[in-house]
Amino acid sequence: MPKSVETAIEKTYSINQVAKMLRRSHKKISDLVASGILKKTPDNRIHESSIREYNQK
Repeated sequence: MPKSVETAIEKTYSINQVAKMLRRSHKKISDLVASGILKKTPDNRIHESSIREYNQK
């Protein structure tokens, strides 16, 4: 049976939300996105899996 569309959609967060979650500055999160460490969507939202991967380092 194929996966439903809802299970295939990954949750995303704004830079401000990620900064608050990780207790980092907006600039630090922006720099991580710019360097490609945190993966983003075309509208600059950060993928939940990218945050988890960053936290494991």
